[in-house]
Amino acid sequence: MRIKTILLSAACIVALADASAQQSPKKANKPNNSQSIRESSMPEEWRNEMPAGSSLKAPSVVMKEAPSEATVIYKNLASFAKGKADKPVDLGPTDSKVIRLVALYTPANASWAKSIDKGELKLDGAKANALLTKYNMALSKVYEAETDRYGLVLKFTGSGANVAEAAKELSLLEGVSTVLVKTPK
Repeated sequence: MRIKTILLSAACIVALADASAQQSPKKANKPNNSQSIRESSMPEEWRNEMPAGSSLKAPSVVMKEAPSEATVIYKNLASFAKGKADKPVDLGPTDSKVIRLVALYTPANASWAKSIDKGELKLDGAKANALLTKYNMALSKVYEAETDRYGLVLKFTGSGANVAEAAKELSLLEGVSTVLVKTPK
């Protein structure tokens, strides 16, 4: 008798579960919003990166990132604004090849970034390109930092570059608000 009661109870539970699933299939497939991850709660390295362009319209050409090695997490060493550093840049024995500069700029004020607005990873203007050549830098990627500001990531292609001087000169370009000097953690 006891086994019969247990089997009958189990059959009722299975039937209720089937009926519940058939009544609300959409509800069963929806993710639980309380457990979804908001972008603002993610670490900075996980956030979506977007190609440069106006905030109202995406560029017509998809921008390709330069090939990179494994993902590296960087820490902020110093920042430059209008040619002045917030603290001295002391790299010690760090090779400039592992340093990254992030130029935060406003596209509307940066005539040297017109090609980036079109989806091409290159700079316009003699002054901007002269800086790349002078300090052996290459463009790595572009991402949307804020609604109206973008981040241009630059890397050094050679060792022994004067990182502080490069960041200082880059911060003096029109439309650049800040240049961050980043080193691997």
